Amino acid sequence: MNKTQTSKASIEKSQQGRSAAKKSKPTALIVFVILLFILVSAGVVVFMLNIGNFRDSILAVVSPETAIEEEISEQESLEAQIRDEIIRLNEKEDELNTRDSQLNLRENELNAREEELNVKIQETLALEQRLSPQVESVLRISEMYKNMESEQAALILSEMENKEQIILVLKNMDEETSGEIIGLMEPEIAARLIERMMPQE
Repeated sequence: MNKTQTSKASIEKSQQGRSAAKKSKPTALIVFVILLFILVSAGVVVFMLNIGNFRDSILAVVSPETAIEEEISEQESLEAQIRDEIIRLNEKEDELNTRDSQLNLRENELNAREEELNVKIQETLALEQRLSPQVESVLRISEMYKNMESEQAALILSEMENKEQIILVLKNMDEETSGEIIGLMEPEIAARLIERMMPQE
């Protein structure tokens, strides 16, 4: 090959290289524009949605006064919530203290009633112990009069002065026996006994 042919071939290659470069430049430019558009769009989305507090960070850099105001506003809002919660808790505590006082008062009343009841129980037991011999005595006497002839029992009981004791004896007999004995007494005495035996209004 001579120099002329080599130079021609070299020129042709150079022209081909230039036309290929011309063709690849618009393609690279389009790809760059698309990538730039995607990046800008992604940045706008991240900013608008405040992903990772990106918008707050940008605004803090761009306008620190606004960021400080927002932070102060958030802090004031938080303090207001805390104050409201403290008020609510204080009200709840007051309510619980009131209930506690009422329960203590009720407990004191119940303790006082329990003491009164214990005193009455002790009094009843003491009375029962005191009356027990008398009751046994009345039961024995009632049994004794029950085993007597009705006429003789009526005669003896009519002579007793303490009408309450006569009534006790008669009440501790069965109705048939006591009715028979009362029937054999003088009408005036029988009437008084029956009158006393009847429940008082």
